[in-house]
Amino acid sequence: MVPAIAMADPPTAADLESAREAFHDGRELRQKGDLRGALERFKTAHAYGQTPVTALELGRTHMQLGELVEAREVFLSVARLKVMPDETEKSAAARTEAAELAEQLRARIATIVVKLSGVRSDAVAQITIDAASVPVVSLGTTRRTNPGTHLIVARADGREETRNVEVKEGETSEVAIAFGTNSPASTAITTEPQSTKAGSRRINPVTWIGLGVGAAGIAFGGVTGIIALGKASDVKTACSGTSCPPSAEHTVDSGRSAATLSTVGFAVGAAGLATAAVGFFLLSKPTSATGKGPRVVPVFAGNGFAVDGVF
Repeated sequence: MVPAIAMADPPTAADLESAREAFHDGRELRQKGDLRGALERFKTAHAYGQTPVTALELGRTHMQLGELVEAREVFLSVARLKVMPDETEKSAAARTEAAELAEQLRARIATIVVKLSGVRSDAVAQITIDAASVPVVSLGTTRRTNPGTHLIVARADGREETRNVEVKEGETSEVAIAFGTNSPASTAITTEPQSTKAGSRRINPVTWIGLGVGAAGIAFGGVTGIIALGKASDVKTACSGTSCPPSAEHTVDSGRSAATLSTVGFAVGAAGLATAAVGFFLLSKPTSATGKGPRVVPVFAGNGFAVDGVF
């Protein structure tokens, strides 16, 4: 949840100083690898400051901890913060980045779907996921959650069924729980988002620019190089050793110019390809990928066992 404190009046100097100190502590702790400690300090900073910048850093820390649901909620809350008349460019940039990150996280959050069967029509069914009660509608529930292992407890007709389910980023896992003396089985079917491809990248425009410049430079260098070679052949025919007639001077000069232009063209082409490499390997962001391939995980199913699998 997004931390907040009741502030009927604008923040005081003490509030702002407390926010700055907590924000500074949070950044230092995060750099040292203490993400939990950093999270608490960023929560304090955001509770005092309630600015897009404090929210952005709080959300980023949630992301680093794998708490994608909490991170997205913090990022979305930025849009609800009032734009102050003296808001800085840094705060405006934080608003934009928070909105972008919130949209990116939408596809990465996992989903658990629980369906019950074998429950009497007059019975009251209850479902908890990680000890949190969730609404039960038509003997089922759908819960957006963080990637990882989650504990599902279903109660109905005086019985209790417990399941453990593991979901990865972007996956939807369906857990069927059957009540009844002769129906203890449970199945879990996990599907992956079709739009996500493992190992894919969002290519930065710098990559395409570098490739274009590189290709043009190499092509230009190649053409002028061929011209320079042709001129060199003409000079060799017209000259004797290092002595050339006046009529060959123009050929010598144009050959040297073509050779120089060829060298420049190849240099520009190499620089363009190097820029493309930087754009692809350093600036292009990999899209989130979910695990591929089959996996089967046994889960306890009351009077027996079932499997949780991805195929």
